[in-house]
Formats: sequence, structure tokens, C-alpha cells
Amino acid sequence: MFNTAFVCVDTETTGLSPQNDRVIEIGLIRIEGGKEVDRFHTLLDPEVTLPEIITQITGITDADLVGKPKFTDVAVELANILDGALFVAHNADFDLRFIQHEFARLGEEFSPERLCTVKLSRTLFPDERRHNLASIIERYGFSAEKRHRAFDDAQVVWNFLEHVEKTVPKAELARVVGQLRQV
Repeated sequence: MFNTAFVCVDTETTGLSPQNDRVIEIGLIRIEGGKEVDRFHTLLDPEVTLPEIITQITGITDADLVGKPKFTDVAVELANILDGALFVAHNADFDLRFIQHEFARLGEEFSPERLCTVKLSRTLFPDERRHNLASIIERYGFSAEKRHRAFDDAQVVWNFLEHVEKTVPKAELARVVGQLRQV
């Protein structure tokens, strides 16, 4: 798996609808040849007031976002980090749709090949009952200083990939990843 460039991605958003809500935080870790080669993390000004439930979940407040860049301000840097890489996230469709909508608002298309680590966990470890990020953190003893924060969650995705690379037979991992990769 690590012979492919990939980016572990996580976002925090103002809600659940990519069409109506916005990204407020993004964390990326680019991996090439099994080594981290780039990382990016920022809070983003969504240009709307945060719902209280989002502050409760993430700890991010409206005050935290004052003066932060807008998506348009970081779009080129994000595109460069994501370029040519497999998009990897826990519940990848959620993060991907939000990023796609942010790029679409700028008139840009973004449609990378993706891998969902929820699906990867379910496929590799079918006997495990839960596959959410909190369960993976607990199961494998990963640390995440700030849960529901983009960079820390992206780091957990990378930790999980390192774990499966070390513990799952290479042929099995290659087969499953090949089966789960989506365009």
C-alpha cells in the first residue's frame, strides 16, 4: 500500500450537508513511500456563524475562526498537497464531498481516487463490533490529544494505516485496498 502516494484527510464542518455547510478545519498528512512528506492544518473562516452543537463537538468557537483564512485562501496549497495522491479518510465520502463542494464554489473540480478507512477496518477486522475512529483509537491504543479536531483525527488515520501495514499480510492488504479503492 505504501508504494502509492496518499493523503490522510480530516475535516470539521459547520454541519452535515456539503451543499449548505462549510469546512471550518482541515488536516492533511501526505505520505510517499511510507514516509510523511508534507502536512497541513488550519482553521478556516466559514463566513457563517457556527451552530452550538458544532462547538460542543469540536470545541471550535466563532471567536477561534475570526481572522482565519477562507477556503479560497488555502485552495492552491491544498490542491498541491492532494495532487496525484489517494485520498484517505475515515468515512471518506463525508470529507471528500465537503472538499469537493468547497472547490466547486471556486469553479474547480476535485475528484481523486479515495479509500475509506471505515470500510478498510470493517473488511480487515469483521469480528470487531465497532469501526468508528473512537473505537480504533481505543482498540489499538492510539493517542489523539484533541478528538473531533481535523489534524489529530487525520493523524489517527495515518496511525491506523501504519498498524495494518505492519500486521496484515501484504497480499491480503493489497487485495482489500484494491477492492475498496474508489474513483
